[in-house]
Amino acid sequence: MPLATTKTRRAVDLHHIDFRTKGTLPESYDLTWGAESDTGCWRYDHTAKRHIISLSPKAFDTIVDKGITRGQTDLFKLIYEHEASHSLYTTKDLKALGVTLASEKIPWRLMNLFEDVRIERIWKNNHRDKPWRWTRWSKHPADLAKMSPTMLMFRLKSGDVGRRLPKPLMAYYALPYFKRVWDYFTRIARVSNRKADTAQLLPILRDWMKEFPETGDDTMEGEGLGLGDLADAIKADGGAVTGIKGGEKAAPVDDPAHSRGTGSSEDGHESMISDEPAQARRVAKMLSTAFRAVGPTKAPSSNPAKRLNIKGILRGDWSRPFIGPTIADRGTPHISLLFDGSGSMHAQKAFIDRERRSMCRADDAGRVLVRALSDLAQKGHITGKVYLTCYSGIAATLDLPIRNPKHYEFLWGSSSSEGIGLALDPRESDSAFKEITSKSKLAIVYTDGCITDAPINRVALRAKGLYTVGVCCSSSDRTVALKKHFDSVISRDSLFGLSDALVRFLRSRKF
Repeated sequence: MPLATTKTRRAVDLHHIDFRTKGTLPESYDLTWGAESDTGCWRYDHTAKRHIISLSPKAFDTIVDKGITRGQTDLFKLIYEHEASHSLYTTKDLKALGVTLASEKIPWRLMNLFEDVRIERIWKNNHRDKPWRWTRWSKHPADLAKMSPTMLMFRLKSGDVGRRLPKPLMAYYALPYFKRVWDYFTRIARVSNRKADTAQLLPILRDWMKEFPETGDDTMEGEGLGLGDLADAIKADGGAVTGIKGGEKAAPVDDPAHSRGTGSSEDGHESMISDEPAQARRVAKMLSTAFRAVGPTKAPSSNPAKRLNIKGILRGDWSRPFIGPTIADRGTPHISLLFDGSGSMHAQKAFIDRERRSMCRADDAGRVLVRALSDLAQKGHITGKVYLTCYSGIAATLDLPIRNPKHYEFLWGSSSSEGIGLALDPRESDSAFKEITSKSKLAIVYTDGCITDAPINRVALRAKGLYTVGVCCSSSDRTVALKKHFDSVISRDSLFGLSDALVRFLRSRKF
């Protein structure tokens, strides 16, 4: 295959102009050819305040497996988009990053690989209609006998992995470390938001080095493409690219944020709540009064109980004057909970206690609510399923009770939009419409209330007898916004207040 042709270069230039005119790349840019790297590189010129994207004309021969000759122009466009995503989402202060990596004995090639996973996920979510499809130019599976954990991570990045492995990559299940590497891959995916904050990866990198201490710059030579396109950028920023050999250890750092499970941490997926299980038990105790059946199971009735809701009326809740039988009086209820996975859930603040002494993120509070429902399912009070929604609809599903504590880490706000409407749309093949409407009369949607999607079409849901309630835990009252989307809404600034209101709602309505 010859060097990049004139036709290919012109196509890439037009691709760049298209992103510039759309406003996708809002700052100043130079696109050049002849990068020192064998593929391409990005760097930021702090003096001129310009991004410089350089592409290598010989990248096709460097990247593509021997015998594959198709798609030269498509490949160069992908390389360009990869470098453009660095310009948007990689930190500009690469000098400081290089110092941190050297001091903590983290191989810069490993950081580069993890950063590639992160930025490609963000770019795909926001700027690509199609998958990256790097696998068009490589043969799968690779020789399993020669695979290493870092090579597997690279293959996961290159294989357009979503909720499950594509068929060409299924052979990798046989690797003894597959599950552990997969956990790191999903952790990186959960910090894939719009921030140009490469430091979010540092806690994940530290954990990787503890689990795979043999990883070093010297052990990663030849293990796939894209492992070094930031090297030139670090050097251009005045930093040093220090090689780390496998087995080198950093001096111990007395910083609780460097260990997992200590509350708030830099990668964003660790909880800001000091003791989620304990808080969940308190919430479960509150919710149990709505689900615990007393006496024999009763048949459903269309007539509400004529018992006045005295406490509610005294609080000024005139919309529910009567108290009906609890939802569990009709047998063990199935709870369908949709969990808003949008990025604003990560930014929106809420409280745990009514006294507002303990602040948290909206997604943290929601995760405690899910833990509480899982406890109730464990005790047999309910059955249920949790659906994490994102820009494409359903991102993950979790059956209650949740047996593996690591699965709670899926419940995190990182998507570019909510996707609640898609998740409940009967026209979407991947939606939860059929499953939810066949098992539940009520769908609880946990959200921060910052919904930018179009209002949910409730006609089809109501035709199936499904009632929706939007529950929001946010320091701001979202009642007005939520009414555009749901049949009923509950907006509270604390998780305990939300739980109490949810209990009253479940006890005073029939569905």
